[in-house]
Amino acid sequence: MKRIVLTAALCSAFATSVPFAAETAKIEVGSGSDGGFYYTLMTQIGSEFDKRYKNDKTPVEMAINESPGTLHNIEQLTDGEWPLVIVQADGLAQAKGLPGGLQVYNAHQEAVYFLINKKAHEELDIDDLEDIEGKKDLHLAIVDGSGAYVTLTSFVKEDSGYKPNLENAISFETMYDAAEAVAAGTHRIAGSSKKVIGMLYVSRPGAISNDILEDFRESLIVGEATDKDFNDALDFNKEPLYQTCDITSKQLQGMKGATYGDQKTVCVRAQVAYDPERIKRLVPEKKDQKKVIKAVKKALNGTLKHVR
Repeated sequence: MKRIVLTAALCSAFATSVPFAAETAKIEVGSGSDGGFYYTLMTQIGSEFDKRYKNDKTPVEMAINESPGTLHNIEQLTDGEWPLVIVQADGLAQAKGLPGGLQVYNAHQEAVYFLINKKAHEELDIDDLEDIEGKKDLHLAIVDGSGAYVTLTSFVKEDSGYKPNLENAISFETMYDAAEAVAAGTHRIAGSSKKVIGMLYVSRPGAISNDILEDFRESLIVGEATDKDFNDALDFNKEPLYQTCDITSKQLQGMKGATYGDQKTVCVRAQVAYDPERIKRLVPEKKDQKKVIKAVKKALNGTLKHVR
């Protein structure tokens, strides 16, 4: 009994003399795969936030979560799990059920590569995505949930002529698997051989993954995506969703272009979206809420200005 009383007394004395550290609230952040550009960028934003927000009474930090990409990040955002995420702008533009006060910041631009089977380019005269619009027998390779999938569904929204291309696209587990099928030109499904002539690949210009380049550089042609029906699309902030851009000879990374010189395509922005109301709930005092939101804004502006 003395031991229990003594322990209680000591705990009481400790509690009155040494205050317990406040539990750190966490802003859950959706990024990308570990080591990828999305993950790296969001980690930099988190570090910048740490510099901007200092409050021992109500500590807050950003917790960077790995993610398979845009669609998963949007799902976590709308569910209220991750109040700060990075996404492709064309994914956010299609999203439903977004938070009412959502704030969206532009980040870097990403190019939409149209990678074509070399033989299909030469024999079928395929240079541009428009050349296969609506053609059910000329299959695209796709990875469900990938950035390329997001962009293709957006293209269908802007031009329904691409709906057969989406509906007849052949799904693969990884972008490497998709590139392998495009390089081969065919893929067997249930004993039937399907002609696979191309794929979309969305990345920063000149940033196609090395594993694809090492094995398929000689078998793939970089085509164009110049359909003007994409020009009217708007992003979340009611700005043009797609911008005409060039993939330069250097950005081809040793691959050949379908046409002479730079390849014309469209670029889409990456965007960082955050829900201020969800973040404010992490701290009880209004004055601290203002500090947190200001620190988030400073972290975003201070980091994103270097990648735009």
